[in-house]
Amino acid sequence: MSRGRRLLRCEAGTAAIEFAFIGLLLFTVTIGLVEAGRAFFLMNELSHAADRAARAVMLNFEIEGDDLTTLVQDDDFLTGLTPASVLVDSPMPSTADMFRNVRLSYPFTPIIAGFTLGGATLSTDRQVAR
Repeated sequence: MSRGRRLLRCEAGTAAIEFAFIGLLLFTVTIGLVEAGRAFFLMNELSHAADRAARAVMLNFEIEGDDLTTLVQDDDFLTGLTPASVLVDSPMPSTADMFRNVRLSYPFTPIIAGFTLGGATLSTDRQVAR
C-alpha cells in the first residue's frame, strides 16, 4: 500500500479534532449559563434591596430620596452588588397621589472578558401605598 493511501485512511487524531469543535460549543454554553446564573443572582439581591427600601418608605412615607439611597447603599445584605453602583429613584409624589414608586437599578457587566451585553441594566420596581 502506498504512503498516500495509508495517510488518507489514517484516523489518528480525529477524536482531538471532534473535541475541538464540540468543546468550543460546550465551553461557550457553559460560560453563558454561568453568566446567566450570576445575572439572576444579582437580580435577586437587587429585588431584596428594593423590598427593604419599600419597607423604609412604608415606615416613613416622606423619606427623602437621598436618605433612601444612603439606606440602600449602606445595607449589609447587598452581597454580590457594588453598593455605590446601586441607583435608587424614588421621587416624592404630589399630595394627591396615594402611591410612591421605588425603582432600583444596577449595571450588569459580565465577569468573563469578551461577553459584553452592551450595557445591560438590571432594574426592579416597588409601589408603596401611603
